[in-house]
Amino acid sequence: MRKRRFAICILGLLLLLPGHTFSEPSAPPDGVIACAVSGPKAVASYLDHLTDGDPFSTVTLEKRERLTLTLPDGAAPSGLYLDLFAPGSLCVTLISPNGKDVFTPEAAVGLRRYPLDPSVTEIVLEAQEKTVLSELYAAERELRLPLADCAQADVLILLNEPGDELERLGGLPARFAAQGYSVQIDYFTAADGDTAHRCLAVLEGLGVTNLPYFYGAAKTGAQTAEGVLAGLGPGSLLIRALAKRLASVRPKLLLLPDSDEQRGSAAEAALYRLASGALQNAAENGSAVPNVYALCGANGIELFLDAPQPNGSAYSLAQSLYPNYAERRVYRTALPETLFVTPLTGPAADDPLSAVLDAPAFEPFGPPAPIAAAPVEPEPEETFSLDFDAGHWTYESAALTVTVDRVSILRSKNNPLVYYAADITMRSYSSYRSGVRAFTAPWKFARLERAVLAITGDNLTASEKERKGCLIRQPCFLFGLNDRHHVPVCFQSSTTSSIRSIKSCRKGF
Repeated sequence: MRKRRFAICILGLLLLLPGHTFSEPSAPPDGVIACAVSGPKAVASYLDHLTDGDPFSTVTLEKRERLTLTLPDGAAPSGLYLDLFAPGSLCVTLISPNGKDVFTPEAAVGLRRYPLDPSVTEIVLEAQEKTVLSELYAAERELRLPLADCAQADVLILLNEPGDELERLGGLPARFAAQGYSVQIDYFTAADGDTAHRCLAVLEGLGVTNLPYFYGAAKTGAQTAEGVLAGLGPGSLLIRALAKRLASVRPKLLLLPDSDEQRGSAAEAALYRLASGALQNAAENGSAVPNVYALCGANGIELFLDAPQPNGSAYSLAQSLYPNYAERRVYRTALPETLFVTPLTGPAADDPLSAVLDAPAFEPFGPPAPIAAAPVEPEPEETFSLDFDAGHWTYESAALTVTVDRVSILRSKNNPLVYYAADITMRSYSSYRSGVRAFTAPWKFARLERAVLAITGDNLTASEKERKGCLIRQPCFLFGLNDRHHVPVCFQSSTTSSIRSIKSCRKGF
């Protein structure tokens, strides 16, 4: 008997629970000037992404493409606010009755302000290379930036990559910030736009007010510190860069990663060695750091991150922020509740670590502000219909609509082909999520994440030879031809489920 063939034609998308800590799209702050924006034809239909308040909705300019902001008559701008989603290169021309002024913005990821003369009437941005923008607007008054460039900081923390401020430090930066210390976090690796912006949201939640700094070291995959250092090329260049950074930031306290690559990682041990060389270089040039600590094993100063405090412990704060790193959190379920650090120098006068140890209370957000009573909005209604005979399934809410159709055709030589096509309409990008959960059946992953539509790389499981394809269960979609009970839709390509899915509201399934 000839087996039927199946093909799947669906975009992969993933939805997490509502109440997650991802920043929802919001309107730009008050004071933004309503400018007319024009640009290349390819991006003309979604230029509103630049002012929607959502850092993950972007506009991409190819090399030599331009964006033009035309200010209304009588506008008096004070600053240009520009958020790069990924490092790029722009040339900005400011046009006013007095002539033209040209400058090049910083290439680093993050929202920055550039002062404007109130007489400016037009702003032209030209990409010198491919550049991805998140936010772009002119404002009539100076707006508060959630994170800003660091001039000097009391505490400098060196970490391997975004996520380590929670996974390795358990939210410790918030303890320093709560005591009034300025905190700067530098990351050894590079970061793409998506990771960098999720990192910005986490740092803001921890009370860090300085933009992170990325040294841009490539991930080598080496299993030893020596291998990592060998893959980086001449170590002296990074040592000089780190020493220059110490001279610029002039921290009262420097916190280094664990030197033991068995407890931490090869990359962290390599960073520790480079930082040790930089400290020696800085000391020889008059920029010695008075207090230097490193993460260590059980023998050291113990920091309790889970101690009950009026506004929550550092540990609970870290737990609440961890969903921002959706793809990392599936591999690690427990963040550290205590840390051990060992002093390499000091303690000297005005040691920020002493202030953290003696802190009677942890209040990263200050006293709660009074909140005016607001009407409670009802949950958006969810409706769905399942017609297995006709091969038509629909899900609809105020935020999301998903329609799935079964299509049956005959290929050459009358070979049957059955595939499923999903039509997806989202109100905002917040409905889309992606994640990885090792060695978990995709239908369990989808149920755990309360997905409306979830899809993995192959047809549900690699081991099912006879009944592969998709499961469809009420009230969501999880594609499968042999099961008509309650769950949603997904496909898997290996023992590690890599799922993308879509979710709409709280009800789940």
